[in-house]
Amino acid sequence: MENDQSMVGAPAPASEGAGGPAPGVEDLRHLELGPFARRVAGLLEIEIEADVNPYDHLVDDWGIDSLQVFQVLVIVEAMAGAMVPPPEVPDLQTVGDAYDYYRALLVTIDA
Repeated sequence: MENDQSMVGAPAPASEGAGGPAPGVEDLRHLELGPFARRVAGLLEIEIEADVNPYDHLVDDWGIDSLQVFQVLVIVEAMAGAMVPPPEVPDLQTVGDAYDYYRALLVTIDA
């Protein structure tokens, strides 16, 4: 992961007004579970089933290691446009945990 631009994908038109992504950055806020999981899996360069289940375990079902679980955390924060201080870092076990974290970050920054 070289920079935030590579993490979020190809540029897309920025939304108008405050709270949107930076100009030239694809808006990845408010994704549904399926597109969210496919984006994360793509950035990790792993294959996942077409049918995404929030109970899929990141290590057991997706086959990623502990370093990649940390990468999921960083990817989710980049997609949501927010960072959480280290004492508050969540324990991500499942795809649903990662998605819930993503949604919670959106609530925080949209408030």
